[in-house]
Amino acid sequence: MQLDEPARAPVATALQRGAGWPGDCAIANCREGIEYSRCTNVDYEGEIMKITPLQSGLAVALLCASTTAAVAAPQAIENFARRPQMHGLTISADGRYVAFLSGNEDDTVLMTFDRNQAGSTFKRVTASDRNRFDFGWCRWASAKRLICGLYGNMIGKKYAEAPFTRMFAVDVDGSNLRSLDQSPEEANLFVAKTSLRNLDLNQGANIDNSFISERSNSGDPYNVSGYSADKFMSSYSPERQDEVIDFLPGEDDIVLIQLDDDRDSYPSIVALNITNGNVGMRLNEDPPIRRFVTDGNGNARIGWGGTSGSSETQYFARLEGERTWRKLGSVGAFSTTNPLRPVAMAVGENTAYALGNYQGRDALWALDLADKAEPKLLFHHPQVDVSEPILQTDRRLLGMRYDVERPYVWYADPKLRELIDRLDRQYLGRVHEIVDSSDDKKVLVIRSSSDVDAGTYYLYDQSVNKLQKLGMAYPELDQKSIGTMTNIMYKAADGTEIPGYLTVPTGAEKKNLPMIVLPHDGPIARDSWEFSYLRNFLANRGYAVLQMNYRGSAGFGSKWRLDAHQDWGGITYSDIQDGTRWAVKEGIADPKRICIMGTGFGGYAALLSATRNADNTYRCAVSIGGFSDLALLKTHAAAFGDRATREQQVGSDSEKIRRDSPLKNAAQVNIPVLLVHGVKDWRVQADHSREMAKVLERAKKPVDLVLIKGAGHDLERKSDRVTLLKKVEEFLAKNLGSST
Repeated sequence: MQLDEPARAPVATALQRGAGWPGDCAIANCREGIEYSRCTNVDYEGEIMKITPLQSGLAVALLCASTTAAVAAPQAIENFARRPQMHGLTISADGRYVAFLSGNEDDTVLMTFDRNQAGSTFKRVTASDRNRFDFGWCRWASAKRLICGLYGNMIGKKYAEAPFTRMFAVDVDGSNLRSLDQSPEEANLFVAKTSLRNLDLNQGANIDNSFISERSNSGDPYNVSGYSADKFMSSYSPERQDEVIDFLPGEDDIVLIQLDDDRDSYPSIVALNITNGNVGMRLNEDPPIRRFVTDGNGNARIGWGGTSGSSETQYFARLEGERTWRKLGSVGAFSTTNPLRPVAMAVGENTAYALGNYQGRDALWALDLADKAEPKLLFHHPQVDVSEPILQTDRRLLGMRYDVERPYVWYADPKLRELIDRLDRQYLGRVHEIVDSSDDKKVLVIRSSSDVDAGTYYLYDQSVNKLQKLGMAYPELDQKSIGTMTNIMYKAADGTEIPGYLTVPTGAEKKNLPMIVLPHDGPIARDSWEFSYLRNFLANRGYAVLQMNYRGSAGFGSKWRLDAHQDWGGITYSDIQDGTRWAVKEGIADPKRICIMGTGFGGYAALLSATRNADNTYRCAVSIGGFSDLALLKTHAAAFGDRATREQQVGSDSEKIRRDSPLKNAAQVNIPVLLVHGVKDWRVQADHSREMAKVLERAKKPVDLVLIKGAGHDLERKSDRVTLLKKVEEFLAKNLGSST
């Protein structure tokens, strides 16, 4: 099919249907069993894009969402629970090959595609083993060879342990697959006689995305959730072997990795041959550095880290040609000071990109490591923090993420900024982001997403001005029936305006709806305008969903983040309740049909709300991997070597800790409670849900405990999410009545 005039008129249509770019799937013969052979290349013609055919050879299930306009109807749980059909895309340096990870039931499959071969189809390279290990990321190490990270988990005698990681390399056609473990046989996940018999899937692609994925870990101590997880991984999981820090120009067989070979939590930099697995020392460990950043030429230029028992992060740098590290500064996890924190090297001998304060928000700066010039402000936003860097394989900064009412990216290259702005202007209601590029930036991998689309992926070839569709994350979901998400603002009891989001079921009025209050995990995280399998599932089942970026959330400046410091049961809790009251006052929520639900910290907030529900605001509460006892949270942190951070975060006031712990106040619960927890959740140990269930049962309170064997915090496997969604659907129907 060819669209000659998709220009201005279809924009409104695209917004109404939320189904992607105009003409994405308005395709003849897009029915089950027929190969996807009609969609799509796009040519720029001024502000107009023209769709032209692309031969891809993938089945319609991979690349074509439903084309039938329909009133919202329940969709299959499996369509929400599935692992993304396409994610983690990466393109080779020469722009010829594309690789991506594809979910298949509980497994992950590595796929490749040859752009230069006429009629090329996606090729299966290798797959995970669902009960032993999974893939976290893949990246091109040379023109025809990939290096990938895999991970597994163990249950210790007392706690679920942090995942350990390994790497393997494989050619584009699936040949020459080689495990790159440093301890042969002992923990080689490709060898059948591995001694690690109790491996299982856990955190999925979210465990710690390293720099080689669509999201980069900056190690920022202000992002305490990510920082603590990273600290756990380095201090408690010395077997970690997937921290690639550089691909060396001119040495296609060599990558640089961080490796803690002596298990003291401080890594060295090692050159790893991805063909034969040989290693050679490049830079010895230098405590307290736990993470290095290179300049793209194999030279470590920036480092940061901390000592065990401390929540302080120290930053270091080396000038061009120097061997010694000079200290740039240090910052505590909950400090009110905001020094410049380097995240990447810039083009030039001694210049780094750094995050630091500007008018109360994190901004992007150029930092002269030689102190010969004052820091230069490169980008800031007056309302929100600049957050995550997007780095190319050669360590160059591609852009910086930030969220306002929706996600945005500031691009270092003005030409890339112009391209993305052009897409955003033409296709309103979509977020466009460059997730990878060829070395010369002539071929870009672009993700287009929205509140109902986790990602539709395209290749943009600048030399011929064409945009080529590759595939979708959730192709089976009908995006027209999984709700509409809009940003909102409501006033807290003290007059503070709280930003958030309201999702309304497709076709429903914002009036007297059954509602789920869904506070986010963290708490130092934030909700955004994006797809969520859980939120979209709830909307499809007829529930409105209220989310809020309460005080204590990340992304809105240091004051917002620290306002609720050591006061989760005070300010943060109050902000959540004020949001619920706002929805009732506005007539959006039916006051007799409200349930509160959340994951991690959100689960804690749900349980705390259940213990303080004397006014019957809520009819039920759901905790998914939530913590129930603040004292137990500190105990677990101590076991993982991070007591100092948790101590500062929670505080030491024993009476307040008791008052703000749902476990200690279970007798006050007056509504049914559902507890869902992954047995291998190392971020929030399953003991929190086990103990909460015990005390509720002793108090003769209605409680249902669901422990999912082998599951981690994010319930990454399809089977985990099917279990969750089925139980949630049943629980809500029982306690809120019909949602239709």
